[in-house]
Amino acid sequence: FQEALELDADYAPAKLGLASVSAGRFEDQARELLDEALDEDSDQLRAHLLLARMSLETGDLNDAEASLDRALRLAESEDHPPLEVYALKASADLLRGVTDSAWTTRALEMNASFGDIYATPAHFYVITRRYREAIELLLEAVRVQPDLWAAHAELGVNLLRVNRIAEAMAHLETAYRGDPFSAKIVNTLRLIDSLDNFRDVVQMPEMDQTNAGTGMILRLHRDESDVLEAYVKDLVNDSIRTFSERYDFELTEPVVVELYPEHDDFAVRTSGLPGIGLLGVTFGYLVAMDSPSGRTDNDFHWGTTLWHEMAHVFTLEATDHLVPRWFSEGVSVYEEWTTGPLPGRHIPIHVLQAAAEDKFLGIADLDSGFIRPTYDGQVMVSYMQAGLICQYIERRWGQSAFVAMLEQYTQGADTPEAIEQALGVSADAFDQGFETF
Repeated sequence: FQEALELDADYAPAKLGLASVSAGRFEDQARELLDEALDEDSDQLRAHLLLARMSLETGDLNDAEASLDRALRLAESEDHPPLEVYALKASADLLRGVTDSAWTTRALEMNASFGDIYATPAHFYVITRRYREAIELLLEAVRVQPDLWAAHAELGVNLLRVNRIAEAMAHLETAYRGDPFSAKIVNTLRLIDSLDNFRDVVQMPEMDQTNAGTGMILRLHRDESDVLEAYVKDLVNDSIRTFSERYDFELTEPVVVELYPEHDDFAVRTSGLPGIGLLGVTFGYLVAMDSPSGRTDNDFHWGTTLWHEMAHVFTLEATDHLVPRWFSEGVSVYEEWTTGPLPGRHIPIHVLQAAAEDKFLGIADLDSGFIRPTYDGQVMVSYMQAGLICQYIERRWGQSAFVAMLEQYTQGADTPEAIEQALGVSADAFDQGFETF
């Protein structure tokens, strides 16, 4: 696409192709390229579909619907099958809480083997960390279209995220048979093969007197397990006790903690997720991160990273994964600073510079700083802003306000509603108070 644009800087199809690649990487440049392509030709169906998809990813449902309405009119006028429009319409319904969409019925009436009517909405579950719901949709996708290799691949990856390894392997092998050149499929299969070099250390409550909820499974490389086991076990036990009390929530499943001595293996674990930190990731009851030998950075403190991720286990599971990204990250950063193994507020210089330049987002829009950043370093700025917001909440309303916020999210509230119900102020008033803080 770049070569085509070097020959003709105004060539709209090349801009559209480059925008598609950029959007897949969650880069904000995609929107600028789409705007330029539509300036050249405002009737490009694919451009409106891509705009709609990006708007859905950032929760801008009204903008998404406007783009989809335009796309549907174009599809009908061009006698183009509207199935992709229907899939995104069903996704918009899903994000509004409508799980039985009329658009799904219309699509299957038109083509009973159109698996993307389930696979496309599943994408929006994945990026909002609702992996169990995504799995159910992806199972439907491969049921109606068994040769939808991309859906088998996504299903395998998400089954792996909830520790259903054997099922994940089966779907990834199916995907590989249909698409043997996919780097994502090959790398994930290699990751599963590498688990033979790991040892599962199981601790259940009846084994000892730690009172560590429902127990844990530590997945440690055989070369490191003897050294790491005791330290990791103690920290996980401590975090479970601490967060159970602070957030008034008891875990209902064992927590699986994976530590990777090879950073590339951890990178495969986070493939395709927007705004993920470089050190750890939490999928609910499964945590994956670099082991101490997986990073050469002098400033990498694995205990702090694990503490951060364990806080995610609680905020995700306490809300059935309905907590927005900013609040889950904010709580985890705040817990690093206050209860973690290396307490103290650590804010990079570029974050302070962003604050001085008035680049902090309003609380209602803070999730977009993680999902589709508009400048270099904005993901880290958003992490730190979220942590500072949680510090502000605790100092003004107390620790119990965190629990009240989580309860609101569990009931399906969005951030402005959660702020108003839990804290008694509007989102605008909250932003003003935080700015003075």
